[in-house]
Amino acid sequence: MSLTVDIKSFFWLIPFAAMGIPLLFSLLMAPSLFLFWRLGLSPLAKVYVFALLVVLLELTRTYLFFFFPWLLFGYCLTSSPPLLQDASWIGIFGLSFLAILFGACPYLYLKRSKTHYASYILVTLFACNLVWGTVFLKNNPLLLTKSPMIRVIQPNIPQDLKWDSSYRLSILRTMISLSSIDNASLEKKPDVIIWPEAALPFFLEENPTLASHLIQIIQKKGLLITGGTRRAFQGDAPIQAWNSLMILDSTGVLRHVYDKVRLVPFGEYIPFRDFIHQLPLQKITHGTLDFSSGEQRSVVNVHPLPPFLPLICFEIGFPSLRTFQSSPRPQWILTISNDAWFGNSIGPYQHLHMAQVRAVEERLPVIRGTNTGISAVIDPLGRRVASLPLNVQGILDTKCPRSYPAGLYAKLGNMVLPFFFLLFICGIWFINFSLRLVIRQVRRCF
Repeated sequence: MSLTVDIKSFFWLIPFAAMGIPLLFSLLMAPSLFLFWRLGLSPLAKVYVFALLVVLLELTRTYLFFFFPWLLFGYCLTSSPPLLQDASWIGIFGLSFLAILFGACPYLYLKRSKTHYASYILVTLFACNLVWGTVFLKNNPLLLTKSPMIRVIQPNIPQDLKWDSSYRLSILRTMISLSSIDNASLEKKPDVIIWPEAALPFFLEENPTLASHLIQIIQKKGLLITGGTRRAFQGDAPIQAWNSLMILDSTGVLRHVYDKVRLVPFGEYIPFRDFIHQLPLQKITHGTLDFSSGEQRSVVNVHPLPPFLPLICFEIGFPSLRTFQSSPRPQWILTISNDAWFGNSIGPYQHLHMAQVRAVEERLPVIRGTNTGISAVIDPLGRRVASLPLNVQGILDTKCPRSYPAGLYAKLGNMVLPFFFLLFICGIWFINFSLRLVIRQVRRCF
């Protein structure tokens, strides 16, 4: 969908994206399928090998080669809040492992091999998991903190208009108007206003008068958190640009700037540009200058907000946010995005599911502000407290849900996976072996 925003420039890439990306991922899956077919393994062993290799390939494409954490198997469990709670122990990659095993139950049963009893064990595990998650959710109702009132703005501005310089003032007026709406259910106006990624149509640091207009919507001792672009110059020529999150206070002082660390390949920069400079490639986002990556991610502590971890768009897709272990643990996660690139597709829903899994993994609430949706407030158990539908203009006034103590995955990150795999496989093998002995003895008695 992102290629159709400027279809005149990128129409020629659509066939490569539509066929090339699925082909590439299918080639990544080929080794696991080869082993599944060629090795003389039992049905249960085949399932384990397949699940383990899929998880290994997901880890590889997320962190090593493609930096593409989209469409992981585990996200199919986000439709079940009880099963989603396992993410606090084993993360999204552990969920992928479980999703494949649970899905393999019919295969193991139909094989009618010596290991088909494992299907009974997996079904029992699935049922116990479902019951435990349901009880856990019921015993942990939503609790809001005494944080300042936060307003999330969803302007629903089409992506092609964001590039049009003739619409800049109109976009800014829309953002200010939505931020100034009176909410009869509130005693006072929100203390903190959140605008989505790239919401500012002007360069804040290059327009001194812009801050004087923005402070009109900020309450005394309040904040405006907005996405925008920053540039560095050499003479009159820009030499660097950053996709940033900026925090402005009521006096017009820029209190904090976070530059996006994980950039989207081909969307925000061209990988290996020095080697492929002769090819007619340009990034999908506006402008010819590649975005630069920020130096590091850290917890933001700006009064009156509780400490939070900032993430911009694509960054919410990367599991194991253990970059803040050396500093005080944040109390919530803020992610801003511009999902107008996805249009009216399944993309915004997939992006939302990632935020839900990150909330459970870290046991932290997530507040998500996007341009066209789906803006949402998510509690540490992955439940949507409030949200705005896709392609709808509106506001969300909310307080931040309370955080939970860090779970095993929040403490160890992906290091927990080897121990989980070893424990799970040995446990299933032992139970399956014991169950077969019991059934054999029962049959002998009759």
